[in-house]
Formats: sequence, C-alpha cells, structure tokens
Amino acid sequence: MKKKMMTKEQGSFFTKNQVLEVACTDMNVNGYGVARVDGFVIFTKGLLLHEIAKVKLVKVFKRYAYAIIEELLLLGKSRTTPICSVYPRCGGCNLMHMDYQHQLQFKQTSVQQQLDYHHVKHVKVNQTLGMTNPFAYRNKVICPVRVINSKLEIGFYRQHSHDIVVFDTCHVQSNLQNKIIESIKAFQHVPLFEIVKHIVLREVYEPSQIMLGLVTNQTSHPHLQEFLKVMINNHPEIKSIILNHNPHKTNTIFTSDNYVLYGKDHLIDHSLGLSFKLSLQSFFQVNTEMMQVLYQEALQAADIQPTDTVLDLYCGIGTLALLASQQAKYVYGVELNPKAIADANDNAQNNKIENVKFIQGDVKEAMSYFETNDIECDVVIVDPPRAGLHEDIISSLKQLKAKRIIYVSCNPTTLGRDLKLFESHYKIENVQPVDMFPQTY
Repeated sequence: MKKKMMTKEQGSFFTKNQVLEVACTDMNVNGYGVARVDGFVIFTKGLLLHEIAKVKLVKVFKRYAYAIIEELLLLGKSRTTPICSVYPRCGGCNLMHMDYQHQLQFKQTSVQQQLDYHHVKHVKVNQTLGMTNPFAYRNKVICPVRVINSKLEIGFYRQHSHDIVVFDTCHVQSNLQNKIIESIKAFQHVPLFEIVKHIVLREVYEPSQIMLGLVTNQTSHPHLQEFLKVMINNHPEIKSIILNHNPHKTNTIFTSDNYVLYGKDHLIDHSLGLSFKLSLQSFFQVNTEMMQVLYQEALQAADIQPTDTVLDLYCGIGTLALLASQQAKYVYGVELNPKAIADANDNAQNNKIENVKFIQGDVKEAMSYFETNDIECDVVIVDPPRAGLHEDIISSLKQLKAKRIIYVSCNPTTLGRDLKLFESHYKIENVQPVDMFPQTY
C-alpha cells in the first residue's frame, strides 16, 4: 500500500524536525550538500559530496527542504578540519570545512552547472585560479559592534541572524587587522562603544597602511579623543580615521556623512603599476592579490588594440578603465555612485591618464549617451552587482555591436542567465573563474 504523500501544512509527507539518513550526491551554488529521497530534494548546510549523514529537516517546502547535520556517518575525501574556532557559528565563512583544492573544483563546477542550467551553448568552464595561501587575504573588514551588560562584543553576525559571534582571530583577515581589533577590545572605556555600530578596517600594502572607520549613531563622546590617541600610538600603521555618522535604525551600514578624525580621508593602493585612491566607502575588490589576477585575465581576454575605444560599465573608482586606458585609444567609464566617480577622476589625474572619461549616472540611462553621440565602442567591460544586467542594458549592448564583451561576474546564477541572452549576437569564447573569496563563496 502506498504511503500518503501530502500534509495540509507542507504539501509533503516530510515534516519539520524529521530526521533522515541521506547521501550527498551534489553541491548547490551556495555550498549546501544536495541529497534526494524518493525525488524529494534536501539541502544540508555543511554536508559535502559523497558524505552520508543523519540530518534534521528545519524548513520544509512542497518539493524540497533545508536540513542541518545531526550525525556524520561517512566522511568525504574533501572534508578538512577548519582552523577557525568559531567557524560552526560564524556567518563569515562557509567552505572552511572543505579542503582548498576541492573548494576550487566546487567553484568551477558551480559556474558550469549554472551555465548548463541556462542552456548556454558549448561552454566549458576553465579550472578556477586560486591562491597559494588562501588565508589572511581580506583588505577590508566590517565588524558589527554591541555592548551588552557592560561587555563589548566585536565580531561577525551569525548566519541569518543579528547575533554577534566574537572571534579571537579571523583567519581571512591580516595579522595587522586582527591586532588592531584586539587593541579596540582592550580599550578601557567600554561606554564609548555604545555609540559605535560598526568597526571598519581598510588596508593597503607595501607598506601596510590602515584606515580605521567608526560607524556611529553620535558624532562625539567624552572618551573618543582618548581612543584615537591610544589607537594611533599603538598602531602607527593607522594613517586615517574616519567617523561615519549613521543615526538611522536600518540595515544600511553607511551614510554620506563622514568626518575625518585623523590623517587624510583616503588611502592609496598601488596595483598593476597604477595608484588608486580609496575612501571609506569606495568599492574595491577585497582580495588584492586575486584582484590583480582577475584584471590581468580580463585585459588579456579583452585583447585591446591601440585603435580601440573601450566602454567600462559599473566602473567604480575606475580601476579597470584606467588599466584599459594603457592599451586603448580612449576609454569611457560609467558609474552611478557620484563619490566613486569623483575618486575615478582623481585616480585618472594622479596617474596622469588623459584618454579616459568618466560619466556619472544610471548605466541603463547612460547607454543612450553613446547612441545619441554616435560613439562606437570596440570593447565593453561590465562588472555589475550580484543582480546582474538588466535586459534593457543587454539589448543596448547588442545594438552597440562591440567586437568583444568582457563580463566580470560575482554571481554564477545571473551570469548564466545573462550569457544566454547574449547568445543571439555573441559567441561565448572563454569562462575563467578566479577565486576572490577563499573559504567562502
């Protein structure tokens, strides 16, 4: 006799808190192990390929469920012991239980799966380019701050929560960043941090210099000046301290209200032969070493000729546009953020680059500028946010008829969707993953 398959609540005979023994046969793009029971899909956090485990269903839907591991029965070859003591609780990293070579394979497979899912034709994804040492790579960190019962908490949010997980050492941050956070924790006047919402550290290298950002709900405090003096004396690498005033109770970290408390309002990064001005809120790849690999790969694929006009959409502070200008006849950069455009213009001036023009505005609206002015572009570089490209932008790019388009993506899902839309006008020649975020995705 066949079992009853449905319940009123879930539309499935599987129920919340049910414990099942499952075998992981795949991984999804978010790093969850995938198992199937009679066609029902179970996504389990922390479960790796070829592992067998008892799992508890924590969220059940009609055709699938999410689960947590109750007991590992068979370990996979890719499993390793995380070096972070708070890894099981912290939401900062997601793949530290997977050895690094398998992380690289997982990321290659994730991109391939998304392209296949969207039926992108005849594309074979290259092996992921990774780091020799996949730790201590972040050049920027943002830590939430809280004072509870006169005790200071600085750390990262627990996944899907606003609970703060306090760490002693974060292994994807530099030693210098960890030392500065330890100094902040040791500051004797804890009431100061009742006005602090986030601590921000930005680092540039050779030599190492630090910008310290304080996101606060007030612009002054009796102990603020003493704190500045302690931090500057203890850490001469700190060259800039910025207070960002954000009194609003929202999930948005920054406002535009910045005050320079010490030093300048920016740092200078030196990468790939150019210098880049970085302010507190500037978008800059958080992994400097792999950023250089990424941009070298992008420029090589672009094959820019001395007669080419290049268009860089979502150009940020102008990093790729300025690098492209060294090879091109002329470069246009488009970016919505006015502060980023100001930094981009400063970067062009500081590097004595004149064959580039930065346009501030919405990318979708800015595309009409090139149509109205009859500007032909030979190469287009796009580096959109995780949401990918709007269909109208893809249509405009098709009409622009550039010879080559370089798509820099941080989201395999929207990359696959967008590449499918380009297929009617372009042939996808090369897909090269670059690991910008070791230990996570």
